[in-house]
Amino acid sequence: MTYACIFLPLPPSTNNLYANSKWGGRHKTKAYSAWIAEAHYAWLRQRLTTPRFESYVDLTLSVERTSRARQDASNKIKAVEDFLVHVGVLADDSHVRRVTAQWHRNIVGCRVEIESAPDIAVDDPVEIGHAV
Repeated sequence: MTYACIFLPLPPSTNNLYANSKWGGRHKTKAYSAWIAEAHYAWLRQRLTTPRFESYVDLTLSVERTSRARQDASNKIKAVEDFLVHVGVLADDSHVRRVTAQWHRNIVGCRVEIESAPDIAVDDPVEIGHAV
C-alpha cells in the first residue's frame, strides 16, 4: 500500500473558490488563486517524497481550526482534490474513493494523507445498513 503525507496552507472554502463574471461564466477568485500559488510552493518543498497515485485512493484532511466560529471542514475538500490533480499527485479526482475531513487543533494549515486503496466495484449495489 502506498502512502503520502503533504502539508498545505489552509484552503479556502468551496464557497469562495469561484466568482461570477460580469460577462457571464465563472472565474477563480483572487483568494483561491493566491492559495493555489502558496500551496504549489509548499508542495514543491515536499514533492521529492510524494508519489503519483494512478488508481483509487483514500484521503484524510486534517484542517487547522481557526478562530472563525462558523466553518465547515468538508468545504475544504474540493480545493485540495483539484490541487492534487493539478500538480500530478492524483491522476484524477474521480479516483478518490473516500474522504475524511476533520478539524485538528495542532496543525497549521492542512495535512493531507493519501493512501492507495484497493480497487472496488463502484457500481455494485450496497444494501442500506450494511458496511461495504
